[in-house]
Amino acid sequence: MRPRLKGAQSTVGVFNARPDDPFYQDVLDSADNTLQRRDAYTEVRRYANYILLALGVVALVGWWRSGRRE
Repeated sequence: MRPRLKGAQSTVGVFNARPDDPFYQDVLDSADNTLQRRDAYTEVRRYANYILLALGVVALVGWWRSGRRE
């Protein structure tokens, strides 16, 4: 039987890896389990939006210039 946890630790989900799983066992043993900020991917989303905006501008300029060459 698993020991009962108290306080904030009781809400943390525990993942019990199967010991006979050869594919994921090495990865699970060496995995980093530190918590990340909830907004850790905000910067990634912002830069992805900048790239999409730049690609959209390039597409619009290309579309506008292709119509002028007729």
